[in-house]
Amino acid sequence: MLNDEKATILVVDDNKLNLFALEQVLSRPERNFLTANSGQEALKIALNNEVDLIILDVQMPDMNGFEVAQILKSNKRTKDIPIIFASAEKKENKVIPTEFEKETIDYLYKPLDPKMTEEKVTALLELHLQKKELTRKNAEREKHTSLINNSPDLICIIDARTLKVQEVNETVNRMLGYTIEEIKGASILSYISEEDYQRIERLLKENNEKISLEIPTFGKGKKIKRLDWNIVSKNGLWFANAREVTEPRKTGK
Repeated sequence: MLNDEKATILVVDDNKLNLFALEQVLSRPERNFLTANSGQEALKIALNNEVDLIILDVQMPDMNGFEVAQILKSNKRTKDIPIIFASAEKKENKVIPTEFEKETIDYLYKPLDPKMTEEKVTALLELHLQKKELTRKNAEREKHTSLINNSPDLICIIDARTLKVQEVNETVNRMLGYTIEEIKGASILSYISEEDYQRIERLLKENNEKISLEIPTFGKGKKIKRLDWNIVSKNGLWFANAREVTEPRKTGK
């Protein structure tokens, strides 16, 4: 289970004995169960809880399983939840709406085979949780990228051996006039004087974990900007941020 997170399974059936039996068959320490006796109740639970899989009885009195699924798949919050239809007879498969064919849908037929039920539940849960984790990571990455690009500081990652820029935020354009594409892969030595290059060479030999220095830096059109750099050296990389200063430091390197 990803990140030790418990998966939540919603089991929907108007027969309470079926609900109990399914929960017993599928019970695992890493799973939580919610139950509903009707389609209306199932919709309410799915819309108000974080559900990772729904096992949905097809034949129910208030609305059938296909009608419930159509509503779930039309709602932004619930459209990606995988559904397993539990059908009393295989002939019900003939009336499965075609819009479900390309969705995350599977089928079981009553009486349910415990082994097959577990296999299908496990497969759909793993797929859904992987997608869920990927979505979470992408959201975090976008948030992190947004924060970095909105920073007033120039932030970059530099290969400590070649001194080539591996990553840089959009502030490089506002500060130095270069695009990210122009800076990435270029050596920082292209933007400083020979004297400052020698200073950096000495710092490399000292192999300090933290480096702080002020360097005049060539922007686009050879316009010089005085930048105050703070660098953390780790695993062969420099994690650096630079801020423009109007007056030279009185102390320090």
